[in-house]
Amino acid sequence: MLIETLLLSLFLVGDPVAPAEGSEEWLELDREIMSLAPRAVSNGNGPHFTGFLTTTYALSDGEIFTGGGKDISGVDIRHVRPIATGDIGKWWYEVSMEGGDGSFELLDAYGVRKVSRHAYLTVGQFKQPLLHSTFLRRQNLLFFDRTVNGEETDDRDIGVMLEAAVGPFDLYGSIQNGVDGKADNLLFTGRVAYDVIGDVFRTHEGARNQAEGMNLGVAFAGASDDGI
Repeated sequence: MLIETLLLSLFLVGDPVAPAEGSEEWLELDREIMSLAPRAVSNGNGPHFTGFLTTTYALSDGEIFTGGGKDISGVDIRHVRPIATGDIGKWWYEVSMEGGDGSFELLDAYGVRKVSRHAYLTVGQFKQPLLHSTFLRRQNLLFFDRTVNGEETDDRDIGVMLEAAVGPFDLYGSIQNGVDGKADNLLFTGRVAYDVIGDVFRTHEGARNQAEGMNLGVAFAGASDDGI
């Protein structure tokens, strides 16, 4: 059975804190690079190691949370995320893992190469480029969790992706294994993002790290997986 998914996303951001005097040109250059390939930013060579740890404290006596048992009061480790990045030749790479319960699983494992002035090729294990949430690192979210749709499409899969900028449009197309893994059915995803007003910087949730003034972006995306 063929399942088609069509999504329309709209995000509106306002005025950020003004940057330091003389830094506007550098910030604008960073935005041009990051809005197209937000993963492909390297400090050269490597590997470079970074990561983050997310913990929460929960306190509740509500039955919906306790299930009729004892009250909840304690600290929970939600995310332990070590990340390695670097360069090998003309490729930039990222490898990340996720833990929190004593074990770790592989998340990102991909390489990115610039194929033209405004286009990047990604090969490896990465997230499906369907929603705006796809391009947001978890530490750049406003809250602990993504939206429901964002969580549903937050899985990684093996494949290839091409990103390109054409005027005010950012274009994304990917082919990944899909739900049947290495079988013959594939997951196809396409996304077109358009800056209606200003210049939307697609690496942070909300108005953080955005261009000055009002910025409005719209996007249309679709996905098809014959294996479902």
